[in-house]
Amino acid sequence: MSARDEQRETRQAFAAHGRRGRAGLRLDEPGPLLAGAPIGLTFSIELEGAERLYLAIAGDRARQRPAGFVFVATLEGVAAPLIDPAHGLPDLGGPLGLVEVGADAPWRQPLLLNQFVALEDSRRPIAPGERRLLHLLCRRSLALGPSEAIALDSAEPVAVELSLSFALERDDAALAALADRLARTVDEGPIEQREAALLRLLGMRAAAREPLRALTRHRQFSVAERARLALDALESVS
Repeated sequence: MSARDEQRETRQAFAAHGRRGRAGLRLDEPGPLLAGAPIGLTFSIELEGAERLYLAIAGDRARQRPAGFVFVATLEGVAAPLIDPAHGLPDLGGPLGLVEVGADAPWRQPLLLNQFVALEDSRRPIAPGERRLLHLLCRRSLALGPSEAIALDSAEPVAVELSLSFALERDDAALAALADRLARTVDEGPIEQREAALLRLLGMRAAAREPLRALTRHRQFSVAERARLALDALESVS
């Protein structure tokens, strides 16, 4: 396996309401990736022409993540895809909003793949020191319209499918060190970095069990409670 086997960014053309556009997906993590580590992505929408379109976006209240995305992640040599860590939770809806997208105003949405895929399970089939490709398929329906009302009640959403492939390496010591660094950032890092570090640590789940257990004693109640809830969820599936 070489870097040529990886595809860390992709785009797909689409048409909506007489406009041409491109949906994109990009891997935001540099260099080799650790199996079980947080993986950031950016989903983007770009349009051609002078006129703008409205795009409806939503949150998923039960799963605590952006709504509308479906990810299928399959590890090289393993038939079954990695599970959705929130599978089985009911759809309770969530906040709904609108953004304007145009040639001068592309829309970009950061995503944490761990919120959609149990990446901690990728360690099991990989031997220590080994690398394997993860094949990732992202499906998204785009509710676009020339007006807010049409976007919110889109009868013909635009379906896009985007694929990435990138290598995961198993290094349990490096993964544990990463979890500890994230926990230290949550505890004593710059204030503007703490929430992002906490989200990434929570996304590691079983790969960060001990740092999460330590955070249940955090001086800030909201941090301690989120760590406790994450551990409770781990216990319920173990």
